[in-house]
Amino acid sequence: KGNKNIKSDLAKMIIPLIIVVVVLFIGKKLTNFFGGDLQEVSGDINGATNEDSIPEADTNNPNESENGRVDSTSKYFNNELINKVNYTGKTAEIDEEIYVEGYKSLLINNESEDKIKSLFASVDFTDPNYSYLLKQQIGISAKIKSETDLSALIVLEAYKDENLASTFHTKVEILNDMWSQTHIPINVTNADFLNIYIEYDGKNKVWVDSLYIDVIK
Repeated sequence: KGNKNIKSDLAKMIIPLIIVVVVLFIGKKLTNFFGGDLQEVSGDINGATNEDSIPEADTNNPNESENGRVDSTSKYFNNELINKVNYTGKTAEIDEEIYVEGYKSLLINNESEDKIKSLFASVDFTDPNYSYLLKQQIGISAKIKSETDLSALIVLEAYKDENLASTFHTKVEILNDMWSQTHIPINVTNADFLNIYIEYDGKNKVWVDSLYIDVIK
């Protein structure tokens, strides 16, 4: 009976010690495990920025600026292209303060109550990079907003041998200070280039951004 009491007392002393050792061992393992993770995450955070990754500039690509930032509007609206299609009418302005992507948008600013028709994009089908768009159903996609709500026309004019070959227009509702997606499907069968305009009446401002033109798949 005395031996049983001694064994019982020893068990009561040893079991808590074993529990303490096990707890300390597990605690050390957990500290090492989570400590390693925290160090790795800290390294990722130090290398991160609040901006999207900026691709390197391609000097042969008019869709990119000198500092490497990409802007979709430059591809179909730049001085070289406007001169090549021999357009001399009203054109959009560059706005580097209000945009939804890239570093600028296209602004059509009407300061009178008269009707304005302003070029904001052109597709040169004589360029081998865009000739594949002919005889295909293509989609013209853009995000548009205005200073005040208005109904406007997107006007498309196809030219062949410097003469107007065909024209098409569609009505769009443009919202006050809210970028809305516009998508226009069109077929161009025989043309040298396609001019794209916005037309509306009255004093207002319209911004165009995220401009993409490609074959509808």
